[in-house]
Parts: sequence; structure tokens; C-alpha cells
Amino acid sequence: MISSAATKAATGNILDIKSKGAQVGSLKNFGTIKFNLGPSVADGDTVLTLNRDTTLTYSTIEKPTGTTVSTWLGNVMEKNVHLFQMAAGKTLTLNGYTPATGSERSGDVEYSLVTNNNQAATTGGSLDLSAYKWQNANVEVNSGAYANVFGGKTVYQTDGKTLHNKLTLKAGASVTNAIGGDTQTANGTAEENTLKVEAGTATNAYGAKDQARQGARTMPSLQGGTVTNLVGARAPTAQPKRMMRSSAAAA
Repeated sequence: MISSAATKAATGNILDIKSKGAQVGSLKNFGTIKFNLGPSVADGDTVLTLNRDTTLTYSTIEKPTGTTVSTWLGNVMEKNVHLFQMAAGKTLTLNGYTPATGSERSGDVEYSLVTNNNQAATTGGSLDLSAYKWQNANVEVNSGAYANVFGGKTVYQTDGKTLHNKLTLKAGASVTNAIGGDTQTANGTAEENTLKVEAGTATNAYGAKDQARQGARTMPSLQGGTVTNLVGARAPTAQPKRMMRSSAAAA
């Protein structure tokens, strides 16, 4: 167990976790728990494994700022890391857990600090930080097979927006759906998003997707590769949007 040696009271005691891959039994008596998100913390990593049942107050876990998350994310499409990973059969209990306060939009990013089951207690589960950009993303996909890739996306509340995002498919990319700006909220919009296909393959390539109306000023650009369906923007009621196309294969 890691706890404050000086006092059983948590007030004023800070745990600052500076690297990934550590393991402890449990944590106790900390008023603040901080995680340092450096470039070495990659998608899918585990920062700290807890090998015993652990009870913490949710508000003591310091949520990173939007600026910190944006820097950590860089131009990666999306990251999800396990800040706490419980050992098999061990339970993490977060007193005062409120999922609604764990998700937010700040700066260019949307991110959430929630448990894997979105409950106050999880056995063998994790406390995860997930992040992606809703605006000003510049994502390149150059290897691997994916069902869905996007430049920017939004799922936050009901009125999200994707704005000024760019997705580029390069050699080695093999995707089902490629979307420049993916607005998944009921009343959101998708504006000024760009999809460029330089190489690789895609079944469906969309400049943008939204639920309320077709994306405005979207710009798909086919410069190479193979695309089955190239669409300016997709929405329940579609209207033509500008597309740029040069000589390339279209299935």
C-alpha cells in the first residue's frame, strides 16, 4: 500500500505519478492524485496497476486540463489509457463518482475520466482517460486495417460540432469508413472538414457526417488509392457538397 506516512488525514497529501507501468498494492490517504501525461504514454497503456481492493474519493483524482490533453494527444486520432488498472478479482471503489462531470469539451479536445463500466465500483476493471479532437485535428493513417477512422469527432452532449479537421489516408491504410469530421450528437454540425485520400483503400470516404444536416463546406479529395463510395457529406437529408477528385481508382 502507498499512503501518507505523516498523517492518516488525506488533506494536503499529494501523489504525483510521473511514469507508466508501475504496480502497487493499494492507495490510501491522499488528498490529490496527479498523473503526468508525457509522450511516452501511448494509446492502450496502463499507468498504474492496483493489486488490492482500493477505495478512493473520485474528486481527489486530478483531471488534466484540456491543454494538457491536447498536447498529449498530438496528431494521433484517439487515445485511451488505463490510469488505474485493477488486478483480476480486485475492486476499485470511487466514492462520489459522477460520470457526467468526468467528460468535457475544452480547447480542441473532448475527453473523459471514467471507469470501464461507468459505475462507482469496478472489479478487475479500470479508470480510463479517453481523448480525441473535435476541431483542428490533422490525422494521418498510414498503416493497418480499421473499421472507422476520423479527423475530428464529437459525442459530447447534444450540440457538438466538428470544425477544421483534416484526415489523410496514405499508403498502407485499409479502412471501412473514413470521415473528415464525424459529428455524432443529435443536433450538432460538421463544418470545414477535409478528407484527403492519397493512397490506401477505403470502402466509404466522407468529408463529414452529422445527424441534423449535411456538413457545410466539406472537401473530400481523391488523389490516389481506391475508394468504393466517395461522398461530400452524409446526413439523413443529403444535398450535394463540393468534392475534389483527380485521377485515381474508384471501385
